[in-house]
Amino acid sequence: MLTRRREAAKKNLVMRVYKKAESGETAV
Repeated sequence: MLTRRREAAKKNLVMRVYKKAESGETAV
């Protein structure tokens, strides 16, 4: 369960960075 939650959080972070990059903003 913990691993699953961690994976979801990682995916969320990646999607956030990807969306930022798509917008043309610098990924921090």
